[in-house]
Amino acid sequence: SIESIINQTFKDFEFIIIDDGSTDKSNQIINSYNDSRIKLLENNKNIGLTKSLNKGLELCKGEFIARMDADDISLPIRLEKQVNYMEKNKNIDVCGSWSMTIGKRVGEIRKYPSNHEEIRCQLLLHNIMCHSSVIIREKSISEGNIRYNPSLLYAQDFDFFVRMINDYRFYNIPEVLIRYRIHDNQIAEKRTNEQNLIANSIIKDQLKKLSINPSKEEL
Repeated sequence: SIESIINQTFKDFEFIIIDDGSTDKSNQIINSYNDSRIKLLENNKNIGLTKSLNKGLELCKGEFIARMDADDISLPIRLEKQVNYMEKNKNIDVCGSWSMTIGKRVGEIRKYPSNHEEIRCQLLLHNIMCHSSVIIREKSISEGNIRYNPSLLYAQDFDFFVRMINDYRFYNIPEVLIRYRIHDNQIAEKRTNEQNLIANSIIKDQLKKLSINPSKEEL
């Protein structure tokens, strides 16, 4: 994962890595790289993904913020393609891409809609943005003071995008720029029920704003 960022064709970035109280050899691996762009932040104790994400947002100094999880891989052209797109399309605030699965399930290409209105419609019912592929305009979230909801342990990305979608413009580049790892220890696999409960509450809140109150069966 680290090497997939270091080896990007786009070179001008700061690489913030947050170690959330790891108990494996993560620190040793990170410190083995001699790259001045890497900035390692070590949490004194495990504070969870959501709070660590917000720490990352506070630390970023660049014009754009690119996200990636520690078990995924960015294709070499990823940042160059996304930065070029954002620079040419000043009205876009959030840009993702398609992804291809690796690990437990190999070669499944996940295609997401590109059009903002289609993304907005599909976000009513499920998350249509690959969190690990997203690049965000820093100015948009700083001026809007947008952060991940620290009360959410799961589906924090779904909630984050839902809160942005009505005021900011979204786009997905229609090609694979991320290899997304499926494995037994990831949250989506281990905490499926908890994640679904939170996602359903986000869906219900959105529908309620449209004066739609589905029954449990309808939901």
